[in-house]
Amino acid sequence: MVNCLGKWTHTPDQPANCDMDIIANMIMEDGYKPKTDLENLIIMVLLLFESETEDSSSEFFPTYDFETMAINADGLKRFVYASGGWKEFDYYA
Repeated sequence: MVNCLGKWTHTPDQPANCDMDIIANMIMEDGYKPKTDLENLIIMVLLLFESETEDSSSEFFPTYDFETMAINADGLKRFVYASGGWKEFDYYA
């Protein structure tokens, strides 16, 4: 959930309202415990996923469903697994 100042916080008891909530829920479902912090891990995944899917020839394209503007959660999850899992994105840049 994003507050009026733009700060995101994970609220697992609330429905997923944004891309960061969706990705946080994926991480929790997989049982991964971030070594950095949840927000950092999500940002790293999003940045690298968006970079990977800039080219429409990527097997994980499209980044977003253009009708709903929701993130391609299936493509993102396949990207994470193909990259070696959540641990591969769990570092500070």
